[in-house]
Amino acid sequence: MLDYHIHTQISDGEASPDKTVDKLKELGVRRASITDHDSIKAYKILSQNSQKTSLDFDGLILETGVEIDCAFSPNISIEILGYGFNPQDKELNEYLSDIQEQRKSRISLYMQKINERFGQNTITGKEIFSEYTETYLKPHIIRPLLKKNIFKDYKEGNLFLKAIPDKLERIEAAKAIKMIHKAGGEAFLAHPGVYDFKYEDLVEIINKLLNKGLDGIETYYPYSLATHGKYTADTAREFITKMIKLFPDAKVSQGSDAHSIKELEILHSRRTEWAELM
Repeated sequence: MLDYHIHTQISDGEASPDKTVDKLKELGVRRASITDHDSIKAYKILSQNSQKTSLDFDGLILETGVEIDCAFSPNISIEILGYGFNPQDKELNEYLSDIQEQRKSRISLYMQKINERFGQNTITGKEIFSEYTETYLKPHIIRPLLKKNIFKDYKEGNLFLKAIPDKLERIEAAKAIKMIHKAGGEAFLAHPGVYDFKYEDLVEIINKLLNKGLDGIETYYPYSLATHGKYTADTAREFITKMIKLFPDAKVSQGSDAHSIKELEILHSRRTEWAELM
């Protein structure tokens, strides 16, 4: 069993890297990759700053991984998954440090706008910032506000934050691919069926990325379980089949995109709906 898309508390997941590894072993996963958003801190914790591209945890092989938020064009954002790279690569670490600082600044701006709109100290840094987290994303500020009933649901909170200008300087997708290759790794397009592109546009984007050196596509993904009704089991299977036929020379990967121990348990208990590379 493989799972090459998992998040921990280093980004927007809930569990520590150690607890995530323990759960993967318990679930019988043989090969996996923790792919936190714009961070590889999990591997520095698990491997004590080694340059190894994979770690063996009593039969579970954990390969280095990261999910990098990229700009395909000025108006199109995508996510590139990097695997099997040197976690000590200088260029990769410098970029990740820079985007992490940008994200912290963006969270501070979000806090300011929230407090201006809903009242002073509606949200504070103590509720968001943690010694464990390295990459701060919208869930870090929306989740505590949902507990306070500031927003009725996640969608409403996300719409509020989307109205605030996004000044993140995301790396261009082609540059991200090149950076991952330079660090000794491979680059895959994350969950192609999740993006809100027209199908024809998606195919064009993938072809262009392949021409820029993209190694593969995250073909097997729990679309019917993790996209809030966008896919049924049948339409998910149909989409996956199309991707394989359209891009026969591209490598394929599979991942649960789990953000918690509970999600790992749920998604792997129903792995037959999305996991084909056993």
